[in-house]
Amino acid sequence: MMCVLSGCGLKPLLPSEPVVRGKALAAFEVSRASDATYSGEALVPFAVIPLQAFGLQYAVDVVYVTTHPDWDMHEYARLDVPGESVWIAKDSDQEGRQTIVANREDLHTWMPEIPAPRIEAPIALTDKSQGREIDIALAYTNPNGEDVRVTAAGRMP
Repeated sequence: MMCVLSGCGLKPLLPSEPVVRGKALAAFEVSRASDATYSGEALVPFAVIPLQAFGLQYAVDVVYVTTHPDWDMHEYARLDVPGESVWIAKDSDQEGRQTIVANREDLHTWMPEIPAPRIEAPIALTDKSQGREIDIALAYTNPNGEDVRVTAAGRMP
């Protein structure tokens, strides 16, 4: 199954039910004073939620959902960053953990807000895309050390 920019196959990854229920939920319903030690006055007059938000815009995004026993999804994306375009391969295992493979020497320092392991490795790319027509072929080694060859052709929505 192939999806280009349509997001199909992602439903299992989206939240649909409570994460915690029943007796386990009780621990989160208890109000207690914080044991945090503050070193000065508050910098803002509101609570700061301990989450890290990030945004990443793909110029091209090709997603394959698989029945492979080790993998759930494979995503191949082109990011247009200042001065260059970068292709990345993201392999998602059955637990939803994604690993990024990209041909960048500074991959471990590049976009550190993305919480995913990274592998600096070559991605061989042939891109015959024109306009809204996608026609690509990629080859790389996935996190399991397996050689992968992928082709995708179609019209972007």
